Amino acid sequence: AFVRGRYKAKGDELFRTDALQASLNYEWCAGLFKWATTLDANWRKKSLDDDDIEEEEFLGETADERKEISKLRVACYQNISRCYFKQKEYATARHACDWALAVDPTSDVALHRRPSGA
Repeated sequence: AFVRGRYKAKGDELFRTDALQASLNYEWCAGLFKWATTLDANWRKKSLDDDDIEEEEFLGETADERKEISKLRVACYQNISRCYFKQKEYATARHACDWALAVDPTSDVALHRRPSGA
């Protein structure tokens, strides 16, 4: 909880002065729950193929954990959208809204921002 809160809080602080760095903090925060695992034990001796990588994520073990993690991920994706919009990267801002809606299809903020990337 401490680490994820620290990334989000730092992103909130940076948004006023450095939207790019803020977006990175939000992305790190949202990414705490998703990672890639290599399936080939010898991957260091050769290049990795897509088939050798498995995407995994932690969504929580209890209903309360799942709710809190989802809430945090949606907030991060919404803030990522806001950061990219501020940088006039509208397509990426829309994608971030899509990520938020994939977690919570009823997210009013993402539904509002998504059409324009605003």
